[in-house]
Formats: sequence, C-alpha cells, structure tokens
Amino acid sequence: MGKKDTLLRRIDTFLAERSKASSGYAPVGEGDIDALHDIVNRLLELKYEGDMDGDLPVTVILADRTQFERPHVVMVPYSHQAPEAQQVERLLEAARLHSSAAQVHAESANRALQSANSLTQHLAKLQANMEFAGQTYRVVLPAEVTAETVKAAVQLALDKAWKKEICPVDSVQRSAWALRVAEAVRAATGARIQVFNCMHTVEGVRLYYGVPALGARDSVRNSPPVRKAAA
Repeated sequence: MGKKDTLLRRIDTFLAERSKASSGYAPVGEGDIDALHDIVNRLLELKYEGDMDGDLPVTVILADRTQFERPHVVMVPYSHQAPEAQQVERLLEAARLHSSAAQVHAESANRALQSANSLTQHLAKLQANMEFAGQTYRVVLPAEVTAETVKAAVQLALDKAWKKEICPVDSVQRSAWALRVAEAVRAATGARIQVFNCMHTVEGVRLYYGVPALGARDSVRNSPPVRKAAA
C-alpha cells in the first residue's frame, strides 16, 4: 500500500464518527489530536521534501480548544534575508506583535497561577491527594480512620440530622443540610467528606459522598423509622 493510500485510509478512520456539539465545543476524543497530527504530517510529507535535517518547510500547530486556550503564535520573518524596506516593516510589525503577545502571555500566566492556587487551596480543604510532576502527595489520616469508620460516622451524623430536622426539599437548603452532616463527620473522625448528592427517598434521604483522602466513594440512607407495633 502506497503512502497516499495509507493517508486516505487514516483520514477515513478519523472521520468514521462525527463529533456533535450539544452546547459549546464538540467533544474531542482521546487520541484525536495525535491522529490529526499524524494525518497532517503525512500530508505535508507527500507534498514537500525535507531539507538536509529532514525538516519540512511548513509547520502546523493543533490545539484542543476544549482543554486549552487559543494558541498565541506570532510569525517572525527571518532577519538574514536581503534588506528591503518591506522587510524592515515586517520586522517592526513582528516586534509590535511580540510585545502584545508578551502582555497576553503574562496575563494568561497570572490567571493560570491564580487558578492553580485556588484549586490547591480547595483540594487541601477537602484533604484530597494531589499530584505534581509525577509525585503524589497523600493526606495521612490516623490508622483507625478507614472507609468503614467514616461510613459509620456518616450514618450516625445523617440519622442525627434527620431526627433534628427533616432534610429540606429546596435544593439550596438541602445542600446546606448535607454540608452540616459533612461537618459533623469531620468533627467526629477528622476526615473531610465531599458531598456529591443528597436525594430524597420513600422513607427519608440518601447521601452520596466521597472521602478524598481515602479515595473512597459510597452512599448511606438514613435509618428507617422505628414502627411501633399495633396494640
């Protein structure tokens, strides 16, 4: 099979399933960018011959806009070309664009640092394990604090909260109610739980939660009410 046939086959594979957008960008599948890079590079290799180092005369930058901001790229003309008035104007324009791009990059870097700082504080508050540069930093809880003991504490806190005040129907008030349960669990065990959902059931409420420090997820339902036997 020739290089052109291989390229066409890879294009057909890439286009086999269309990604549709419901709101915002259409989802970019895992491996889509790598596959597209491969297709574009093969296309350029069929069109252009590389230089002595194998470099092609055209460079393409692809960015997954669902994950990254729009690339800020400034095309800078070669300065070793024959000096002409038009070349000088292009260089001055390139300098102006670089200056503008530097400001944009500085603002983007500051925004990214602020977001990283906010996220780190949020994860620390949740006692979540974090990973930086391939190194995992884990929250160490007392040996007696396990997924089972936390679940028992969640059950106890949920039952106490239900007896004190029936879980509200209003979503905002229900979230506040669930957070009070989470705070009671933290006070009892030292472990923070992350409440995912708090749903009403036939006889009460079910709380879906996670324990970031333990990497555990679970749910508990309030204990069913004790029914007195008929006299």
